[in-house]
Amino acid sequence: MRELEKQIEQLEIEIKNPNTPQGKINEYKNNLYTLRSKLKRLKEDEFTKINKTNLYFSDDYAGCSAGEYEFYYGYEVTKCPIKSHKNDDDCYEKNCEKREWCFQVSKDNKDIVTWTASEISYLNGDVLEMLIWGMCKFIKENLTTPPVIK
Repeated sequence: MRELEKQIEQLEIEIKNPNTPQGKINEYKNNLYTLRSKLKRLKEDEFTKINKTNLYFSDDYAGCSAGEYEFYYGYEVTKCPIKSHKNDDDCYEKNCEKREWCFQVSKDNKDIVTWTASEISYLNGDVLEMLIWGMCKFIKENLTTPPVIK
């Protein structure tokens, strides 16, 4: 990481140098952008590894990890209240629109909780809101031991 930081510093010096040709300045700016992006990713990866945390999201799913826990909300986990509808195809074949996206918690790669959207919130928020609602419910219902105050 230190090597990248040195390269970035050198490019910044070259860009500010009045003797640097204009064509080279544009090339250096592109390289600088690339190196800064790479450095940011490396710092994020290092932080994630050290702290055992991660956050990811798109417009149709969101998830995060904290230690041995994984939290997810989105389209990849769904549930229908009609017991005979075991998967998406069952609902599709029967024109059922009751299937809901779910919030799921895993611990040590084992699913321990799965709740539908309507079980975690009366709102139908965006995926990050639903992820947070699910985490709040999980904490309230499962992590009732008071924290140790240092």
